[in-house]
Amino acid sequence: MKEELAIRVEGMRCGCCSLKIESALRSLPGITFVKVDLIKKEARVVLDTTVIDPAKVLERIEKLGYHTGECQKT
Repeated sequence: MKEELAIRVEGMRCGCCSLKIESALRSLPGITFVKVDLIKKEARVVLDTTVIDPAKVLERIEKLGYHTGECQKT
């Protein structure tokens, strides 16, 4: 089942940070779209929940050294 999330991401300081997150999330199975906005401190992700649990997306961002906050379905 397709789901779109808006995830608050804290700790990004530059464009390289947002690209790092985008690249890491795109490498996960079940992710079909990723866009990280440095100014809004937000990652928008479209995923197939039959392939990947949304919690794994948050976990991946955290493993990169960033902090996730509010996560909303859009």
